[in-house]
Amino acid sequence: MTIIGFIGSGYIGGTVARLSVEAGYQVVMSNSRGPATLADVVADIGPLARAASAEEAAATGDIVVVSIPFRAYRSVPAEPLAGKAVLDTCNYYPERDGHIAVLDDGIETSSELLQRQLAGAQVDAGNLADSWRQEPGTPVYGPPYGSFSDESGTPAGEAVIREALEKASR
Repeated sequence: MTIIGFIGSGYIGGTVARLSVEAGYQVVMSNSRGPATLADVVADIGPLARAASAEEAAATGDIVVVSIPFRAYRSVPAEPLAGKAVLDTCNYYPERDGHIAVLDDGIETSSELLQRQLAGAQVDAGNLADSWRQEPGTPVYGPPYGSFSDESGTPAGEAVIREALEKASR
């Protein structure tokens, strides 16, 4: 069975973990405060979920979702993610993360910076230089999965996602 590791278990990470369990996957969840702080979240998600450290979630997951405030991207453990598919949901919000000039100026994307941190990890939604197509405010950022008020979300297939990615404009 595929295990999905989560580095970060806030709104996005928790929602994706819940959807993953509903789809029949095991999930290993982590946050910056330690596994004990996730007891209620894990109990709510169900028996296919468990809490661990970020290092263990990275090592255990066949696929790993990184869903932390972008300002903390350098804390993601690189070594256990080598060769694994990593899904980056670390959206850059300057008001939360502080201003990062190369991102503010559009020179690089947050995914490119994360990729440098995780040099051995893999991505599959296209070139990281084009990862702006998945940033907040783009057609793929939320709408294919239903409204933000729907906690359970709606599965969206590859064709729907690829179409939304193509509709993005900078």
